[in-house]
Amino acid sequence: MLPAERRRRRAPTLYAAVADVPGGSCAGPDGLLEEHGTPKLVGRSKAARDLTVARRLWRAAEERTGTAFPLRTNTGAAR
Repeated sequence: MLPAERRRRRAPTLYAAVADVPGGSCAGPDGLLEEHGTPKLVGRSKAARDLTVARRLWRAAEERTGTAFPLRTNTGAAR
């Protein structure tokens, strides 16, 4: 893989990490089928929007790392 291609593939992740984006957002390329292009906010799959799975994953991560970080809902209330 060429260095320029590596940079393009990392761009959505870097965009999500440093841009001022709303919580729960997903970044991806703006090109055809979201495979190539400039980073932008994109939609999420049904599985990625599943709050039950998200809560289970969050709790598992807290247990395995020994940390607690309040998970906020769209209303701003901590769980």
